[in-house]
Amino acid sequence: MRLVLLNLRYSPNLGDVLLCECLEFGLRQARAGLHVLQLDITGRRDFARGKSRRLAALAVLQRLPQPVRHRVARVVLGRSLRRTLPYWQTELAQADAAVLGGGNLLADADLNFPLKVAAVLGAVTAAGLPAAVHAVGVSDNWSRDGETLFRDALAGVQLVHAAVRDEQSRDIWARRLGPAGIVPPQLVRDPGLLAAECYPSRARPASSETRVGICLTHPVALRYHADERMPSASALTAWFVALVRALTQKGFAIFLFTTGSPEDEAYLDRVMPTILSAADPLGKAERLPNLAKAADLADFVSTLDLLIGHRLHACVAAYAYGVPHVGFTWDKKIQSFFDSVDRSRYVCPAVSTSVADVVSLGEEAMRRGISGEERGSIIAQTHADIASLLRNLEPA
Repeated sequence: MRLVLLNLRYSPNLGDVLLCECLEFGLRQARAGLHVLQLDITGRRDFARGKSRRLAALAVLQRLPQPVRHRVARVVLGRSLRRTLPYWQTELAQADAAVLGGGNLLADADLNFPLKVAAVLGAVTAAGLPAAVHAVGVSDNWSRDGETLFRDALAGVQLVHAAVRDEQSRDIWARRLGPAGIVPPQLVRDPGLLAAECYPSRARPASSETRVGICLTHPVALRYHADERMPSASALTAWFVALVRALTQKGFAIFLFTTGSPEDEAYLDRVMPTILSAADPLGKAERLPNLAKAADLADFVSTLDLLIGHRLHACVAAYAYGVPHVGFTWDKKIQSFFDSVDRSRYVCPAVSTSVADVVSLGEEAMRRGISGEERGSIIAQTHADIASLLRNLEPA
C-alpha cells in the first residue's frame, strides 16, 4: 500500500514535525513494507527557517475585523494553494489512500486550516482515493465560512475512517459535522506519544543537578490562538522571570528553549538577558540553542527532570519519556491532553497561578513521577489505534 499523509510535516514548529514523524513511525511499525509519503498541507516541500514577518502579520490580523481577515486569507492562501495543487495531484495519482493525520487541523484561525484542508481533500476527492482522518484535534472556533469549508471537504471525500484525539474534539465533531452525515469519529491517542520509541533517548548527562526545561511561546501567538483571555506580554514576561528566579533559588539548572517557531525564538532572544540577570547564583539558567530537528527536541526533553510550558507537543514528548511536566493553558487542547493521561492536576494558567504554586506543583510532579505501567499501556493503545487505521483503509 502506498499511503499519503496530509499534515504539517515541514512546519518550523518542531512539535508539529515530531507528531508527523511519530505517526509515520507507528504506521511502519504496524505494517512492514508500507510506503509512506508525507505532504505538507501548507505546500511546503522541505524545511526552511520561518520568516520573521509572520509575527507582524499575526499582530496586524488581530486588529482587523473578521470579514477583512477572511478576504485576505482567501486571496493570499488561495494563490499559494493553487500553485501547490499540481504537485499534490502528481503525488496523489500514485497513491492508494490518503490520511489527514495528527495535529489540531480542524481549527479555524482566519480560515487558515479550513482553506488548506478543503484544498488538499479536494485533490484527494478528484484522485478518487479513499481517505481517513486520524488523531486530529478539533477546536470549537469555526466561523460560518470555516464550518462550510470543513463540512463540504469531509462530505465530498470517500471517508472510511475518522478518529480524534480527545473527548472534546469528538463532541465538537458530532455537533458540527454529524448533521451532515459525516462518519462519527473514534477516540484515539496522540501519535506523539510514540516519541520515546521513534527517537530512542541518549544517556542522561552525568550530573546531580535537577534539570528543568522551560518552553517559551511568544505572547502574540498565544493571544492569536487562545481559547481564553491571555495576560499581557509584559505580565507574562515578568512572571517567567520570577519563575526562573524561584527555580534557581532551589538550585535547579534551568534550560530555556522553544519548539522552533520563529516568533518564539524572537521572543526568547528578547527576554533572555532579563531572565539571566534575574537568575539566582544557587542554580543556573541558560538558553538552549535553536533545535534543528524533531529528534533534537525529543532528545533534549528526554534528559530533563521536569518540563514546563505552553506547547502541547513538548508536554506530549515529556510524557512519552516519563519526564514529569507542568502545562499552561491557552488552547483547550492542552487541558484535553492532560485529562487524557490523567494528569489534569498538573495544568494551570500562567500568571494568574502564583509562581510559588507552580514551583510547588513542579516539585510534586517530580516526587510522584509517572507510572511506567500506565505509560506503557497508553503507548500500546497508541500503536493499536494506528493498526486500526490501517485495517479500516485496507478494504477501501
